[in-house]
Amino acid sequence: MPTELKLPFGMKDGKLVQISEVERGLKCGCQCPACNHPLVARKGNKTVHHFAHYQNANCEHALETSFHLAAKKVIEETGYFVLPEVVNDIFYSRQNIFAPTSKLYFDNIYLEKRYDDFVPDIILEKDNKQLCIEIYVTHKIDESKKEKIVKSNISTIEVDLSKIERGLDFNHLREKVVDSIANKNWIYNKKREKVRKQILSNSIKRKIISRKLMQHVDDCPLPARIWQGKAYANFFDDCLGCEFFTGGDDSGEKDIMYCIGHKKEEEIQKLLRQF
Repeated sequence: MPTELKLPFGMKDGKLVQISEVERGLKCGCQCPACNHPLVARKGNKTVHHFAHYQNANCEHALETSFHLAAKKVIEETGYFVLPEVVNDIFYSRQNIFAPTSKLYFDNIYLEKRYDDFVPDIILEKDNKQLCIEIYVTHKIDESKKEKIVKSNISTIEVDLSKIERGLDFNHLREKVVDSIANKNWIYNKKREKVRKQILSNSIKRKIISRKLMQHVDDCPLPARIWQGKAYANFFDDCLGCEFFTGGDDSGEKDIMYCIGHKKEEEIQKLLRQF
Protein backbone atom coordinates (compact mmCIF):
# COMPACT_ATOMS: atom_id res chain seq x y z
CA MET A 1 0.00 0.00 0.00
CA PRO A 2 1.37 3.46 -0.85
CA THR A 3 2.11 5.85 2.01
CA GLU A 4 -0.77 8.19 2.74
CA LEU A 5 0.08 11.68 1.50
CA LYS A 6 -0.61 14.32 4.12
CA LEU A 7 -1.87 17.47 2.42
CA PRO A 8 -2.23 20.75 4.31
CA PHE A 9 -4.57 22.28 1.72
CA GLY A 10 -7.47 21.19 -0.47
CA MET A 11 -9.89 22.68 -2.99
CA LYS A 12 -13.51 23.41 -2.02
CA ASP A 13 -15.94 25.09 -4.39
CA GLY A 14 -13.04 26.29 -6.53
CA LYS A 15 -11.24 27.83 -3.55
CA LEU A 16 -8.10 26.66 -1.75
CA VAL A 17 -8.84 25.95 1.93
CA GLN A 18 -6.90 24.80 4.98
CA ILE A 19 -7.88 21.88 7.19
CA SER A 20 -9.29 24.05 10.00
CA GLU A 21 -11.91 25.55 7.66
CA VAL A 22 -13.74 22.31 6.85
CA GLU A 23 -15.64 19.47 8.48
CA ARG A 24 -14.10 16.11 9.30
CA GLY A 25 -13.98 13.21 6.82
CA LEU A 26 -15.70 13.23 3.45
CA LYS A 27 -18.06 15.89 4.75
CA CYS A 28 -15.29 18.38 4.02
CA GLY A 29 -16.39 18.31 0.37
CA CYS A 30 -12.87 18.93 -0.87
CA GLN A 31 -10.89 17.79 -3.90
CA CYS A 32 -7.21 17.35 -4.61
CA PRO A 33 -5.73 20.48 -6.30
CA ALA A 34 -3.78 18.25 -8.70
CA CYS A 35 -6.00 15.28 -9.67
CA ASN A 36 -9.41 16.64 -8.60
CA HIS A 37 -10.27 13.42 -6.75
CA PRO A 38 -12.13 13.60 -3.41
CA LEU A 39 -10.18 14.28 -0.24
CA VAL A 40 -10.83 13.18 3.32
CA ALA A 41 -10.19 15.62 6.17
CA ARG A 42 -8.23 13.71 8.81
CA LYS A 43 -8.91 15.54 12.07
CA GLY A 44 -8.17 12.99 14.75
CA ASN A 45 -6.18 13.17 17.99
CA LYS A 46 -3.13 11.07 17.08
CA THR A 47 -1.66 12.81 14.05
CA VAL A 48 -1.49 16.37 12.75
CA HIS A 49 -4.68 17.38 10.97
CA HIS A 50 -4.40 16.95 7.21
CA PHE A 51 -6.15 16.07 3.98
CA ALA A 52 -5.70 12.66 2.35
CA HIS A 53 -6.95 11.17 -0.88
CA TYR A 54 -10.11 9.14 -0.46
CA GLN A 55 -9.01 6.63 -3.10
CA ASN A 56 -6.36 7.96 -5.49
CA ALA A 57 -3.34 7.71 -3.17
CA ASN A 58 -0.91 7.64 -6.12
CA CYS A 59 -1.33 11.31 -7.04
CA GLU A 60 2.34 12.34 -7.29
CA HIS A 61 1.74 16.07 -7.89
CA ALA A 62 -0.70 16.74 -5.04
CA LEU A 63 1.76 18.15 -2.49
CA GLU A 64 3.66 20.29 -4.99
CA THR A 65 0.50 21.68 -6.57
CA SER A 66 -1.15 22.48 -3.23
CA PHE A 67 1.91 24.40 -2.03
CA HIS A 68 2.20 26.31 -5.31
CA LEU A 69 -1.43 27.39 -5.05
CA ALA A 70 -1.08 28.22 -1.36
CA ALA A 71 2.12 30.22 -1.94
CA LYS A 72 0.44 32.24 -4.68
CA LYS A 73 -2.57 32.82 -2.42
CA VAL A 74 -0.58 34.19 0.53
CA ILE A 75 1.68 36.32 -1.69
CA GLU A 76 -1.31 37.72 -3.56
CA GLU A 77 -3.26 38.49 -0.40
CA THR A 78 -0.26 40.13 1.29
CA GLY A 79 0.50 42.34 -1.71
CA TYR A 80 4.26 42.22 -1.37
CA PHE A 81 7.15 39.76 -1.33
CA VAL A 82 10.30 40.19 0.77
CA LEU A 83 13.44 39.86 -1.34
CA PRO A 84 16.62 38.47 0.23
CA GLU A 85 19.77 40.57 0.02
CA VAL A 86 21.83 40.38 -3.15
CA VAL A 87 25.37 39.42 -2.24
CA ASN A 88 28.37 40.33 -4.38
CA ASP A 89 29.76 36.84 -4.89
CA ILE A 90 31.64 37.72 -8.08
CA PHE A 91 34.92 37.97 -6.17
CA TYR A 92 35.94 34.97 -4.13
CA SER A 93 37.54 36.74 -1.18
CA ARG A 94 35.62 40.01 -0.89
CA GLN A 95 31.92 39.88 -0.25
CA ASN A 96 29.68 42.87 0.16
CA ILE A 97 26.01 43.55 -0.35
CA PHE A 98 24.78 44.81 -3.72
CA ALA A 99 21.25 45.27 -2.42
CA PRO A 100 19.80 44.85 1.10
CA THR A 101 16.67 42.93 1.98
CA SER A 102 13.64 44.77 0.60
CA LYS A 103 9.91 44.47 -0.04
CA LEU A 104 8.67 44.11 -3.59
CA TYR A 105 5.16 45.54 -3.99
CA PHE A 106 4.08 43.94 -7.25
CA ASP A 107 1.46 44.89 -9.82
CA ASN A 108 0.53 41.40 -11.03
CA ILE A 109 1.03 37.78 -10.00
CA TYR A 110 0.81 34.70 -12.23
CA LEU A 111 0.81 31.00 -11.40
CA GLU A 112 2.63 28.64 -13.78
CA LYS A 113 2.51 31.04 -16.73
CA ARG A 114 4.92 30.17 -19.55
CA TYR A 115 7.96 32.43 -19.84
CA ASP A 116 10.04 31.82 -23.00
CA ASP A 117 10.61 28.05 -23.04
CA PHE A 118 9.91 27.18 -19.40
CA VAL A 119 7.11 27.54 -16.85
CA PRO A 120 8.00 29.28 -13.55
CA ASP A 121 5.98 28.34 -10.48
CA ILE A 122 5.06 31.98 -9.84
CA ILE A 123 5.84 35.22 -11.68
CA LEU A 124 5.65 38.59 -9.94
CA GLU A 125 5.44 41.65 -12.19
CA LYS A 126 6.34 45.21 -11.27
CA ASP A 127 6.50 48.05 -13.82
CA ASN A 128 6.56 45.43 -16.63
CA LYS A 129 9.59 43.72 -15.06
CA GLN A 130 9.27 40.09 -14.01
CA LEU A 131 10.61 38.10 -11.07
CA CYS A 132 10.37 34.32 -11.04
CA ILE A 133 9.55 32.55 -7.76
CA GLU A 134 10.28 28.82 -7.61
CA ILE A 135 8.73 26.88 -4.71
CA TYR A 136 10.89 23.93 -3.66
CA VAL A 137 8.77 21.30 -1.92
CA THR A 138 10.00 17.98 -3.28
CA HIS A 139 12.04 19.01 -6.34
CA LYS A 140 14.80 21.61 -6.44
CA ILE A 141 15.49 23.56 -9.59
CA ASP A 142 17.47 21.19 -11.79
CA GLU A 143 20.29 22.17 -14.14
CA SER A 144 18.03 22.06 -17.18
CA LYS A 145 15.59 24.59 -15.72
CA LYS A 146 18.43 26.73 -14.36
CA GLU A 147 19.94 26.91 -17.85
CA LYS A 148 16.59 28.08 -19.21
CA ILE A 149 16.34 30.72 -16.46
CA VAL A 150 19.81 32.04 -17.29
CA LYS A 151 19.07 31.98 -21.02
CA SER A 152 15.82 33.89 -20.44
CA ASN A 153 17.66 36.39 -18.21
CA ILE A 154 14.88 36.51 -15.62
CA SER A 155 15.77 37.10 -11.97
CA THR A 156 14.75 34.06 -9.95
CA ILE A 157 14.38 33.25 -6.26
CA GLU A 158 13.91 29.73 -4.89
CA VAL A 159 11.84 29.38 -1.71
CA ASP A 160 12.78 26.18 0.14
CA LEU A 161 9.74 24.58 1.78
CA SER A 162 11.14 21.04 1.69
CA LYS A 163 11.51 20.81 5.48
CA ILE A 164 8.44 22.80 6.48
CA GLU A 165 5.94 20.98 8.70
CA ARG A 166 2.90 19.69 6.82
CA GLY A 167 0.32 20.77 9.41
CA LEU A 168 0.80 24.46 8.76
CA ASP A 169 -1.92 26.99 8.03
CA PHE A 170 -2.02 30.01 5.73
CA ASN A 171 -0.64 32.37 8.40
CA HIS A 172 2.36 30.13 9.03
CA LEU A 173 2.93 29.70 5.29
CA ARG A 174 2.72 33.47 4.77
CA GLU A 175 5.51 33.95 7.29
CA LYS A 176 7.71 31.38 5.52
CA VAL A 177 6.96 32.37 1.94
CA VAL A 178 6.40 36.12 2.12
CA ASP A 179 8.20 37.62 5.11
CA SER A 180 11.09 35.31 5.96
CA ILE A 181 14.35 35.36 4.01
CA ALA A 182 15.88 32.39 5.86
CA ASN A 183 14.72 29.92 3.24
CA LYS A 184 15.09 32.12 0.14
CA ASN A 185 17.98 31.96 -2.29
CA TRP A 186 18.78 33.90 -5.46
CA ILE A 187 19.15 31.33 -8.23
CA TYR A 188 19.81 34.09 -10.74
CA ASN A 189 19.88 37.88 -10.49
CA LYS A 190 20.03 39.66 -13.84
CA LYS A 191 21.62 42.84 -12.47
CA ARG A 192 24.31 40.89 -10.62
CA GLU A 193 24.95 38.87 -13.77
CA LYS A 194 25.39 42.08 -15.76
CA VAL A 195 28.02 43.28 -13.29
CA ARG A 196 29.71 39.86 -13.29
CA LYS A 197 30.09 39.99 -17.07
CA GLN A 198 31.55 43.48 -16.81
CA ILE A 199 34.04 42.31 -14.19
CA LEU A 200 35.09 39.31 -16.29
CA SER A 201 35.41 41.41 -19.46
CA ASN A 202 37.80 43.68 -17.55
CA SER A 203 39.74 40.75 -16.09
CA ILE A 204 42.75 39.08 -17.65
CA LYS A 205 42.53 35.40 -18.49
CA ARG A 206 45.66 33.71 -17.17
CA LYS A 207 46.90 30.16 -17.62
CA ILE A 208 47.49 27.93 -14.60
CA ILE A 209 50.82 26.19 -15.18
CA SER A 210 51.79 22.89 -13.55
CA ARG A 211 55.36 22.89 -12.25
CA LYS A 212 56.25 19.71 -10.44
CA LEU A 213 53.63 19.47 -7.66
CA MET A 214 52.70 23.16 -7.77
CA GLN A 215 50.17 25.17 -9.77
CA HIS A 216 51.56 28.56 -10.78
CA VAL A 217 50.23 31.65 -12.52
CA ASP A 218 52.86 33.83 -14.14
CA ASP A 219 52.96 37.63 -14.27
CA CYS A 220 51.11 38.16 -11.00
CA PRO A 221 50.28 41.91 -10.89
CA LEU A 222 50.77 42.25 -7.11
CA PRO A 223 53.31 40.45 -7.27
CA ALA A 224 52.73 37.60 -4.83
CA ARG A 225 56.10 35.88 -5.41
CA ILE A 226 59.30 36.51 -7.36
CA TRP A 227 61.55 33.93 -9.01
CA GLN A 228 64.63 35.08 -10.91
CA GLY A 229 63.17 38.55 -11.27
CA LYS A 230 59.79 37.33 -12.61
CA ALA A 231 56.50 37.71 -10.75
CA TYR A 232 54.26 34.70 -10.24
CA ALA A 233 51.65 33.33 -7.84
CA ASN A 234 50.83 29.97 -6.36
CA PHE A 235 47.27 29.35 -7.55
CA PHE A 236 46.03 27.58 -4.40
CA ASP A 237 47.95 29.57 -1.79
CA ASP A 238 47.79 33.02 -3.38
CA CYS A 239 45.12 33.31 -6.10
CA LEU A 240 42.20 31.60 -4.38
CA GLY A 241 42.48 33.96 -1.41
CA CYS A 242 43.27 37.07 -3.43
CA GLU A 243 40.81 39.97 -3.57
CA PHE A 244 41.49 40.31 -7.30
CA PHE A 245 40.70 36.70 -8.23
CA THR A 246 37.47 36.69 -10.23
CA GLY A 247 37.03 32.97 -10.86
CA GLY A 248 37.70 30.10 -13.19
CA ASP A 249 36.74 29.83 -16.82
CA ASP A 250 33.00 29.13 -17.15
CA SER A 251 33.33 28.00 -20.77
CA GLY A 252 34.75 24.68 -19.63
CA GLU A 253 38.35 25.43 -20.56
CA LYS A 254 40.69 23.84 -18.02
CA ASP A 255 43.65 25.42 -16.23
CA ILE A 256 42.39 28.98 -16.76
CA MET A 257 41.69 31.66 -14.15
CA TYR A 258 40.62 35.31 -14.26
CA CYS A 259 42.42 38.14 -12.46
CA ILE A 260 41.57 41.84 -12.26
CA GLY A 261 44.66 42.82 -10.28
CA HIS A 262 45.90 45.06 -13.09
CA LYS A 263 43.02 47.47 -12.43
CA LYS A 264 43.08 50.20 -9.82
CA GLU A 265 40.69 49.78 -6.88
CA GLU A 266 38.66 52.83 -7.88
CA GLU A 267 38.14 51.31 -11.34
CA ILE A 268 36.92 48.07 -9.77
CA GLN A 269 34.53 49.92 -7.47
CA LYS A 270 33.15 51.86 -10.45
CA LEU A 271 32.35 48.54 -12.14
CA LEU A 272 30.64 47.25 -8.99
CA ARG A 273 28.52 50.39 -8.71
CA GLN A 274 26.81 49.45 -11.99
CA PHE A 275 24.49 47.20 -10.00
